[in-house]
Amino acid sequence: MSIIVAKTRNSFEFAAPTTIVFGVGVAAGAAEQAKNLGITRAMVVTDKFLADTEGGKALVSGLQVAGSNPTVWPEVVPDPTDTIIHKGAEAYLEEKFNGLIAFGGGSHMDAAKAIGVIALNGNQINDYATVNPNPPPITKVPPLICMPTTAGTGAEVTSAAVITDTSSQRKLGVVHPLVCPKVALVD
Repeated sequence: MSIIVAKTRNSFEFAAPTTIVFGVGVAAGAAEQAKNLGITRAMVVTDKFLADTEGGKALVSGLQVAGSNPTVWPEVVPDPTDTIIHKGAEAYLEEKFNGLIAFGGGSHMDAAKAIGVIALNGNQINDYATVNPNPPPITKVPPLICMPTTAGTGAEVTSAAVITDTSSQRKLGVVHPLVCPKVALVD
């Protein structure tokens, strides 16, 4: 038996820009995290079911008490579409939000990431897809807190969002370092 030894790089870089807060009860710290990020008008990106759960109500109540002036946007669907993203970006701008909180699974977190991209950079979400040879630049995104209610997607710590293009029914990836959430509250 022979062993092949691969030559490795002398150096590499690993960036983990998301602060991960993990443990039982850490969701109660959402209001403090929002305050630390300067979020005074939070758009809570979720779905109708999760908005009505004990956790969803506690999140909103805690944000209200802390003065983050939250509004629940319960329009997320599985495999969020470009149409939903643009609807969310319009709501973000109309309501003059200055931060996002994703409460739910991978679809919720991807939707919040994409809403932030469109709200502050314009264009169509499909323009930013990795399949485009020359996507427009992403220069800024609102602060994002992700609160996963499922395990396994990793969307709370990644710099990617997956969106469904309604015209082709293809899933498109939007990838950029700025898309990474600022905080993940893993309760």
